[in-house]
Amino acid sequence: MRYGPRYQTNLQLVYVFQGTTTLSIDGKHSYTIDAGEVILLYPGHMESFLFAEDTHHGWCYAFLTENHQDLINENWSDQRVIPFTDTMMRIDQTIKASDTHRLQRGSASRDMLINALFYEYLQDSGLLSHPSRGIHPALEKADRILHTDYNEPLTLSDIAQQAGLSEAHLIRLYKSTYGMTPIKRLWDIRLKEAAQLLKETGLTTYEISYRCGFTNPQHFSKAFTRNFGMTPRKYRLKSWETAT
Repeated sequence: MRYGPRYQTNLQLVYVFQGTTTLSIDGKHSYTIDAGEVILLYPGHMESFLFAEDTHHGWCYAFLTENHQDLINENWSDQRVIPFTDTMMRIDQTIKASDTHRLQRGSASRDMLINALFYEYLQDSGLLSHPSRGIHPALEKADRILHTDYNEPLTLSDIAQQAGLSEAHLIRLYKSTYGMTPIKRLWDIRLKEAAQLLKETGLTTYEISYRCGFTNPQHFSKAFTRNFGMTPRKYRLKSWETAT
């Protein structure tokens, strides 16, 4: 089923409980929202929806006030599709229950529920990870995992699962914060640790490669040379010469 095009006039969360929705914005950008996912729509854009058969979805508007204006002023360039969490689900169900009991639209109680739903989205999407507001807590957790378990055979799925995020969401957070993917940051951490061990210990490159999570010494040597512009052996000799 198709819906639109329509002009978006307010902030709106659109979430899919079952099926799939394809969203087109301004005829330029296309997003797929699968079951269990949510997206935030901004005012001032033309939107068209294509709902797969048997799709069940929901939505929630935030009518713009001064409290919401900073969201528009931030001018975020990307729409973020993230998991519709259990917390969001409970808030949405409470809003629906308030509608059933005819809680007046615009009442303080109902507005608080809507604001809570939008806040959960903004927090979980990383849109509140503005430098002045600190780093997204899930991103901090993921980065702690990388720094403590870098010698383990971590996969993107492992990191995302432990951080409580989808793989796509985790990648977006890392790119927006560090300018790289989680796996690229993991390899950087491994290489930096290897460089420190080359400088400060007499461990063989074989021992260092395994201590730092590389599958074999040859892979370690190639990655290290590509990153530092010299082999591990030359790096160690240069470091020791400089130290003396």
